[in-house]
Amino acid sequence: KDGTPRKPPKTEEERAAKRQKKNSFPPGHVPTLKDLKDKLKNKDPGDVLHKSAPLIDWSYEQQLGMKGTHIKTAVRAFTKQVAQKCK
Repeated sequence: KDGTPRKPPKTEEERAAKRQKKNSFPPGHVPTLKDLKDKLKNKDPGDVLHKSAPLIDWSYEQQLGMKGTHIKTAVRAFTKQVAQKCK
């Protein structure tokens, strides 16, 4: 067959890097609430503490920033929906 050649097999480091991107956040990165919801969607949070307070791993200032970003995103989406309905 004279089709396109196959890609060379990935090394273990490339596979691990891809797995890391998919399953965890880089060090120092503060995820958005949407990121956390998506990550925990089909996953058991483990203990009762993380189930009742999922943001406990971050400082209060970071939690406020995450919540502020979430509210801004929600307001933008709501505003776009209202604008579309009114047209």
